[in-house]
Amino acid sequence: MAHDDEQSVEITIDRTLTGTMTGIESIGTDTESASGTQKGMLRAPSKYSSDMNNNYTSSRQPITSEPSTSVDGETLMSHEQKDDKENPGANTNDIYQRITDWTNLNKLEMISGFVVSISSVPELIAAAILAGLPAYFGLTTAWIFCFVTSLMGGGRGLISGVTPAIAIALIGLMQSSGLGYVTYATLFASLFQFAFGILRIGKLLRLIPYPVMVGFLNSTALIIIFSQLMFFKDPNAFGQGQSRPYYEGSYHINAFASLVDGAWVSASTIIVMSIEAALTFAIALGLPRITKAIPSALVALIAITGLEWGVVRMVGYSGALVGDIANIETPIWPIPFFLSDSYILPPLNMDTFVKVLPTGLSVFFIAQMESLLVFKHIRSINQEGEFDANLVATSQGVGQFLASFCGGMAGSTSIAQSVILRECGGLSNSAPFFAAVFLFGISAGAYTAVSIVPLGYIVGINVFAAFNLVNWKDFMTILAALFPLQLRDRMYLDSKVNRFDTIIMLVVFTMTFFFDAAFAAVVGIVLAVFEYAWECSTRIEIEKEQGIHEESVSYRVKGNVFFATANKLIYGVSSESIAEDPREVIILMENAEVLDWTGMLALKSLHDRLHSSGKDVAISSLTPATKALMEKSSEMWSGVVFLEVQDLFDGESTVSSKKGFA
Repeated sequence: MAHDDEQSVEITIDRTLTGTMTGIESIGTDTESASGTQKGMLRAPSKYSSDMNNNYTSSRQPITSEPSTSVDGETLMSHEQKDDKENPGANTNDIYQRITDWTNLNKLEMISGFVVSISSVPELIAAAILAGLPAYFGLTTAWIFCFVTSLMGGGRGLISGVTPAIAIALIGLMQSSGLGYVTYATLFASLFQFAFGILRIGKLLRLIPYPVMVGFLNSTALIIIFSQLMFFKDPNAFGQGQSRPYYEGSYHINAFASLVDGAWVSASTIIVMSIEAALTFAIALGLPRITKAIPSALVALIAITGLEWGVVRMVGYSGALVGDIANIETPIWPIPFFLSDSYILPPLNMDTFVKVLPTGLSVFFIAQMESLLVFKHIRSINQEGEFDANLVATSQGVGQFLASFCGGMAGSTSIAQSVILRECGGLSNSAPFFAAVFLFGISAGAYTAVSIVPLGYIVGINVFAAFNLVNWKDFMTILAALFPLQLRDRMYLDSKVNRFDTIIMLVVFTMTFFFDAAFAAVVGIVLAVFEYAWECSTRIEIEKEQGIHEESVSYRVKGNVFFATANKLIYGVSSESIAEDPREVIILMENAEVLDWTGMLALKSLHDRLHSSGKDVAISSLTPATKALMEKSSEMWSGVVFLEVQDLFDGESTVSSKKGFA
């Protein structure tokens, strides 16, 4: 019995400690939620709890879940088991506590997902109508996209949906061939996106320089502001856009279309919406300076909706509402496209493939570039560590496939909604998950509730997102780069950067605004690579040094040896200098890197040029990276003498030579 009593006590201690640790973990959970540093949908146990478990269980055998029995066959129960038997409501209280703790942990994610789900509805509906598709296609696409990307881990801080650039890419095929061909094109694009991630091509993200990001963000902010003008137009003016495919030179985004297309709403409605937009912007911008207890976007939503229905409409005026854009009949359930009566599916043959290929490639290119640019921006402002861009691409590809398969359309990452999500505190993968849940709720029947939200709020919150896209300090840097030195000194501008970087920024800004962000980014990257290659081509040096003995001389190469510096390396040593050199010549490469095939050929040409002049030539002090590259082409270096310098412990060194890399 004594042994049984001890075991019973052990059980009681274990259960008590478990309860204590649960309480400690709950406190940690509340603290972490308040600081907004949670990273995932679920939180792992704290280190403190783990240490306590290790300390109290390491010296005992594991306790099984079966109750211990005494010698006389009576069952011994822990205090917790007795409490559960005597008080059946204890389990209910425990479940309630766990739900409360989980809600406190994820409250910012839920609020941000709720705000974004409402603010994105007009954009989704307008983009679907622009492409010539039913309005509900935008809602279906958005919630499936967000659901898939969040579950796969590639949606942290990102909101996906239908963007104007994607809609424009679909217009031509929709007008000429119909919905079935558009679905095939989107499925085709999704396979490319999926392959992009699986093949780990997302590493290309590192090639996007800062001037490209500045031009993209500033131009996108301006586009967002101009696009809000469409909500001040008669909703009946919303219609399908004009065909502007990539493979034709006429492709562009007309940001000024809102100024000329359609009729404006009444003057009183414009005034009401402008006041509501201004109040929304003021609340979203100013409230966080007072308190961050509740997201300012949510406060603005409640305040402006209350103002519209409780004040404006009571005095005989009104502003436009979300429901005025389109009348969507709910519920809308995801149905595989081949089971829907809305589709007339073309045969799967080569003619169909040829028709959908250009649009599919356009959708893939736009969606991938937009997603990478938005991902890079969100990651930088969140000051996060390295995050897998390939996972983002893979999840976007799966989301693209499932959205089009289940009755949606092509989609991409929305930078405006992603910024709103971030400003509301949604930083983890659970934020887009909750956005997906709320968007699904809107599609399933809650559209009527969302339709009462004033469009003035939508305009104001999107302008707020555009305001946060702009890095205002960069404008002084741009001015400093454009002004001459004397004017910069007078204006005390000390933030000048390379003028070519400013040119790249302006080119990307202009192309994004008048053409497309994806093409603008590619052009900006090409210009940046050209600038880098040009700068490196001017920074290669060849220094002549007299050897220890008069019968030898060395040429020390400094800089990167590649296609842009090849000629300077080959002919950097004059014929007169070679003629005056002693017989032994060493090419020192310790301060140089050979980067490509052209660079290897240039080094080999310099060697052969010296050797043909009757010199005994050796190449010395190759860096590890250069040596690894040259060893792969060992046949090229057959007969070439390489010197290897090995340092000894007493500070002396030995030199050994060999021919080639065999």
